[in-house]
Amino acid sequence: AALRVCRPAPDMTLSVALLDGEETVACAKAPAAESVSLRLHLDRPKLWWCRGQGAQHRYLYRAVLLGPDGEPLDDVSRPVGFRRAALVMNAESWYSGGGYPMTQAVCPITLELNGRRIFCKGSNLVPTEIFYSRMTPAVYARIVSLADACGMNILRVWGGGLVNRESFFDACDAHGVMVWQEFPLACNNYPDDPHYLRVLERESASIVDRVKGHPSLVMWCGGNELFNGWSGMTNQSLALRLLDKTCLEHDPWTPFLMTSPLYGMGHGSYLNINLNGEDAVTDFIQNPRTAYTEFGAPAPAPLDYVRQYLPEEELYDVRPGSAWESHHAFRSWLSLYTWYRPEEIEAFYGRQPDLETRIACGLELQGQSYKGMFEEARRKWPRTSMALNWCFNEPWPCFANNSLVMYPNLPRPAYYDVRESLRDRMVSVRTPRLRFLRGEEAVFELFLLNDLPEPMPAGRVRLTLETPEETVCLGAFSYPEAAPCSASMFGKAVCVMPASSARVLTLRADAEDGALSSSYKLFLVERRSKGALPFPK
Repeated sequence: AALRVCRPAPDMTLSVALLDGEETVACAKAPAAESVSLRLHLDRPKLWWCRGQGAQHRYLYRAVLLGPDGEPLDDVSRPVGFRRAALVMNAESWYSGGGYPMTQAVCPITLELNGRRIFCKGSNLVPTEIFYSRMTPAVYARIVSLADACGMNILRVWGGGLVNRESFFDACDAHGVMVWQEFPLACNNYPDDPHYLRVLERESASIVDRVKGHPSLVMWCGGNELFNGWSGMTNQSLALRLLDKTCLEHDPWTPFLMTSPLYGMGHGSYLNINLNGEDAVTDFIQNPRTAYTEFGAPAPAPLDYVRQYLPEEELYDVRPGSAWESHHAFRSWLSLYTWYRPEEIEAFYGRQPDLETRIACGLELQGQSYKGMFEEARRKWPRTSMALNWCFNEPWPCFANNSLVMYPNLPRPAYYDVRESLRDRMVSVRTPRLRFLRGEEAVFELFLLNDLPEPMPAGRVRLTLETPEETVCLGAFSYPEAAPCSASMFGKAVCVMPASSARVLTLRADAEDGALSSSYKLFLVERRSKGALPFPK
């Protein structure tokens, strides 16, 4: 404990203590001085865990300044938690090339908390407000509680954002939501300029010293997309070497990454149908990553939400140059039609008669895409160690976006689909895609996902495909006990897609334990595009 005392006087004493409820478990005293260092020793502390892995235990740290007669003159206190965070190698991440020497093929990106390897499931947090003064404890408490309720155990605060107030970290400490905190560097080449480096050193040291005491802070990162072609930085860039040095000197027991993505990690896709014409979930299956630290699925906002911000005469004026563009439905990223993607919606549902129906379909599609992507990342554990979508929230009203939470902290329909896909224990079904041709043969693979540190009991599950005309049983399967913190395949079903007139089918995996059951929407289409959908500049 390092403390500073303003205007210490002779015979003043500084007393520090660590309390567990009403019990004092460690204490120390020293004569007061402008700068005082005291050491507290605690045998076998109760540990802080992220949600789903254990309790978020915190002690109360208290420092009291005592006068000559022992009377308290001033005191400060704050919660403090104990945890050990480390980044370790993913499964199958060492490479020998058929000989020696054995070397690191990709960067370590599996998070180990208190000696236990954990699958990180979460999202990217953007500023909760445009104006910093509006980021109040109540706003932070709401956004973190939404992440917790969604089943998320981590939030990435990326380099294009900011370092939030203490109340944000306090909320994460309380909810067991871990924080991946990046320094404010993003998508640029930061110079090896001596003046800039001096400023960066002071700023980064101040950031680390301010928030390092929070147990939820489990990872530092130099910034966002710094090793990409548009940035051009490398691990030899002095700014990143400096940030690594700062973290080593000020917070050596919290891991540091140069940037995201690193080798083996993935940013993207951000569409329901990728530029190669494949469904986003198919891309996840075919292109495994060590971690998915950004990915998205766009959709328009619910019409009732848009109606709050537009007069009725502008509500149906959905075109570039209208208020819809001002609220990010058009020209928001790369092309005219992001994030409002009517071609994507039509590729799954066919042509829609009106805006209300198109938006309802788009919202359902967003949820199904996110569901497939999150679950596919989890099914690849332990070779894949993280799934963090882009993005969780919005700082102002957007009429089309990839977010799960609309401004101000209102869940989209996709939020509830993601909540289903992030349950700590569940039966998950891998579908090769979301769109199928009538008469096409499809193979469905069944998995057990168990993120908890205790075994998952054995049981049975029934797989069915529902159309408006009939319900087809695809098989009944027994599954064995699942190991703690594991993902394992236990069954496979082959199905010929029906010649139904319906566009949307329901695939259901009904387990004996109803809490483990899952359902998915599948789409019957006339054809699947072989290339990108219209994506005009």
